[in-house]
Amino acid sequence: MTDQDGPLIGGRYRLLERLGHGGMGTIWRAVDETVRRDVAVKEPRLPENLTPDQRTRFFERMLREARAAAGVANPHVVTLHDVVIHDGRPWLVMELVRGRSLADVLDEGTLSPREAARIGAAVAEALRAVHANGVLHRDIKPGNVLLADDGRVVLTDFGIAQVEGEAPMTETGAVAGSPEYVAPERVNGLRPGPPSDLWSLGVLLYQSVEGWSPFRRSNSMTTMLAVRDETPPPPARAGELAPLITALLQKDPAARPEVGAVLAGLKHVAEPPPAPQLTPPPGAVPPVGPGGTRLDTGGPVPPAAPPKAWHRRPRNRLIGAGLALLVIAGAALAVADPWAGPSGVPSTWVSNDEAAVKMTIPTPSGYRQSSDTSGSAQSLFWDSPAPHKKQSDPTTRISAAYDDQTSDKSSGDAADSTLQSYDSSSFSDMVYTKEHYSLDYKVPFHGQTASVLDYTFRSKNQTRGTDHRIIQFAVLSKDSKTEYEITVSVSGTEDFVNGDAPKAIFDKVIAGLRIPQLTS
Repeated sequence: MTDQDGPLIGGRYRLLERLGHGGMGTIWRAVDETVRRDVAVKEPRLPENLTPDQRTRFFERMLREARAAAGVANPHVVTLHDVVIHDGRPWLVMELVRGRSLADVLDEGTLSPREAARIGAAVAEALRAVHANGVLHRDIKPGNVLLADDGRVVLTDFGIAQVEGEAPMTETGAVAGSPEYVAPERVNGLRPGPPSDLWSLGVLLYQSVEGWSPFRRSNSMTTMLAVRDETPPPPARAGELAPLITALLQKDPAARPEVGAVLAGLKHVAEPPPAPQLTPPPGAVPPVGPGGTRLDTGGPVPPAAPPKAWHRRPRNRLIGAGLALLVIAGAALAVADPWAGPSGVPSTWVSNDEAAVKMTIPTPSGYRQSSDTSGSAQSLFWDSPAPHKKQSDPTTRISAAYDDQTSDKSSGDAADSTLQSYDSSSFSDMVYTKEHYSLDYKVPFHGQTASVLDYTFRSKNQTRGTDHRIIQFAVLSKDSKTEYEITVSVSGTEDFVNGDAPKAIFDKVIAGLRIPQLTS
């Protein structure tokens, strides 16, 4: 078919070649003759012997796809340009993604855990945007994930998407989507939600690294029975992805991690952070702040306490928030215990033996101490001493909290509930714009598993020159009834907040931290 021979759709889109087809239609490469742009056009594919009512429902489904895709602006979601009625049928005009589908790639072999995590992270970002718009994709599978030649990962084909508030398009008792990727709650006829799409992502990740689909059987019925009743073998080639895949494939949707935790886990595997450097090598230049101030000696670091809301209590809990421990289990910073002793703490620092929080906490000399006994946790704060001249001047706070009434069951629960607090609307006077966060749920500390949350953000009601960062360490007692927290909070210019100084202070505090219940 030449450019001149192809049919013209909607008076402007010339069909050039067929790229593929599926249950809902055929995808064509076309050219928009009005603006001379290559596009992808989806032609409706009608099953034989449809009644007029069924044809109407089919077209309504395609229009739903258009609404679902058009309502999401995200680089990992296919862009919809136009909807054209041709021969009484709606044709969808989308961006043309030059590349291959993940299904095509998997036909040639498996992916490494890191590459699977990179692709999975893009899909998770797409799902976060889709779900935020009240849309469920309901057909996450390798064939609907496009890998562009420029490296971009794009989620496409919203043909069976469900929009919040709209009636389902499938017939009673029917299950839309590819059976091996359909979540068990949908097989059981229950109302799906965002966890259903995350289940499908878990199946996709399993297949990507293992080379086979864990629930595929000889026909649709036995496949759906396997989805409902069978537990696949633990992934053997997934490496650090294995705990995340296992968490996503929990039969109970409430037991699956939320999309934010999934995204953090995938990014951790795709771009693992360097192991923490707690003691500088001999001859290394000590970390400095603005104006050349040495931070390792406790010299002047411009002060002023960060916003009171930086302490995480009170906190809002979402359903299943504590389950994020499953997401990044196994994504440890190192096998050895890097924080087992006080080495690396400058001799000029002060060792604070505090009965109120049942910890010994090192702080730079000159930091001012205050306390907070609100809520169930005992808390102490140490603020940097230098005069605070303007809002963008750096400030540093070290805080320690002890809670013997914690409902957290693990350090992962503690980190997750902290993140949920900052994402929630509980702080009505501080609406945050999240810049970045990372979570490590399996950090060894004196025989226990601790967690570290590193969270950078900006308050919408503050000047653009002021950013904030918290680095929080959390560990539970051996009986999981008591929680210990150490937090380094900084605010100031973007360069200071995102620089090495905050982490340098945090590393020294943790290096000298003593918790008698754990370290004696």
